Amino acid sequence: MRLTRFPVVAAGAFLVAVAGVALPYFPNGLFEDDAYFYLQIARNIAEGQGSTFDGIATTNGYHPLWMAALALAGTPLALAGITSAGAWTAVFAAVAGGLWARLLAYMRGPAMWLGAVLGLYCGLGMESALAAWILIELYRRVLAGRDPAGWAALLTAVRPDLVVALVPLLAVGGRSRNLRLLSAAGLGLAAIAAYHWLLTGHPYAVSAMIKFHAAATGSVAWAVRQNLSSVGNWYRYGVLATLDALLAACLLTGRWRRLAGGPRTGWALLLSAQAFLLLHTLSYGVRHYYFAPSLLPALYLLVRGCRPRPSSAAAASVARWAGALLLLLALAGAGLYLAYLTRTAAGMRANRSFVAQVKALVPAGRTAYAFDGSGYLGWSLHGHLRVINGDGLVNSFAFYHEAIEQQRLADYLITHGVEYCITNHRPADLDPGRLNLGDQWQCEPLLASASDLPLAGYSLYRIAPRR
Repeated sequence: MRLTRFPVVAAGAFLVAVAGVALPYFPNGLFEDDAYFYLQIARNIAEGQGSTFDGIATTNGYHPLWMAALALAGTPLALAGITSAGAWTAVFAAVAGGLWARLLAYMRGPAMWLGAVLGLYCGLGMESALAAWILIELYRRVLAGRDPAGWAALLTAVRPDLVVALVPLLAVGGRSRNLRLLSAAGLGLAAIAAYHWLLTGHPYAVSAMIKFHAAATGSVAWAVRQNLSSVGNWYRYGVLATLDALLAACLLTGRWRRLAGGPRTGWALLLSAQAFLLLHTLSYGVRHYYFAPSLLPALYLLVRGCRPRPSSAAAASVARWAGALLLLLALAGAGLYLAYLTRTAAGMRANRSFVAQVKALVPAGRTAYAFDGSGYLGWSLHGHLRVINGDGLVNSFAFYHEAIEQQRLADYLITHGVEYCITNHRPADLDPGRLNLGDQWQCEPLLASASDLPLAGYSLYRIAPRR
């Protein structure tokens, strides 16, 4: 192994190790609850149970290309009859961490270490890291003056809304190349629509329908306030603003004049890297992993634009400042992340203890309804308790229309024999699990978590309609 590759291997091994240790815990600041949706469905697919989260309803509430990668990785375990949670954790952690290790291979020096920290801040296990890799490969071809159409098809196939990242690139392509680019993007979108149609009879995902409705009925002011409400997002947006400023400085100092298409190509790439995040910042709540398709490609462009041997004194100054700022951002991010782990350690332990107590208290094979944190519960209780996702993101269209849209959740629970409810909020005036079942139902509290931290305040109820 070449010495220059050692930092990449070390950072990649670090991410894989952290992923394996963190996955059984929640909230861990690394795996979103939505990541557990992917892992649980991928395991069910690999084990031959079909595209389902709860083992009851068929779902298409995910991005198929990333789901295919996870399901394929888990298939050898399923074929070998391995059911150990530790083995499945190791495989999925290796896939998620390994993808980020591949992303780090594009970086060097301080950029590589900042990339590793961004792996912690953007989250593992979600499709956005795959999208970041595809975007970088697409940008590599644009920078080299080659046709990026094939990667454009993959980009829209992994996340249809990333088609917005292609729009700025139309300004630097000729008519023929732009036609190929748009045709390839359309092909990717058509492939995803066909998959959804074959699976559910709808050309879109149930999660996309729910999110689009939320975005259409919300406001830009609400979305911006929501996205700037956490310290973690302050850090992420701050890193992105710094990268954009450094990229602009590289372009203004003439470092990229030799690009295919000239500086105009550099500006188009900069705008392309920000289009996806800007869209969601103004329209919907931005999750941690939404930053990956902007932060990682921007970091790659900076590495590509600020070479070790700059062409002018001004560019040399930018390169020096870039290295120092990237290192400072990496150190600050690592410190903030360690502080977060210290603050939430009790919640992680409480959640793991809660899951163990549920397994001991509830007979195997029963069904529970859960809202916040249902992804983690479904994954951690796999094989013991079927967990229905209460927000509908990875449930069926029937669940959305009946339980959410028509507000007939009680009928849905009765139909599927739901006997338990797990909620992640315990204020005295809140109906368990946001069920709103009324006086016709009885809710018997059975178990409460030892923690009141966000996403760690689980409570277990036995529910039944009154006779």
